Amino acid sequence: MSLQNPNAKMTKSDKNQNAIVHVADSADVIRKIIFGIVTDSENSMSFDQENQPGIANLLNIYAATTNKSIEEPVAQFSHLNNCALFK
Repeated sequence: MSLQNPNAKMTKSDKNQNAIVHVADSADVIRKIIFGIVTDSENSMSFDQENQPGIANLLNIYAATTNKSIEEPVAQFSHLNNCALFK
């Protein structure tokens, strides 16, 4: 899903280049984009696509890039609020 609008599909034609990550992007560019991902205003973390689409999107990306199940990062990071995820 889009990194700036977690309710929309990620597309390479998105005018907002912070909404997508290209495989060929440098590590610095990817890091900058990841740190700018839209999350949710709730102060909890769970995989809830309907009520927390930003966190669900982030968890999907994390799980896919680390070859982990969704449950693993939820358990690993559940003690953090979404503001602390990037520190």
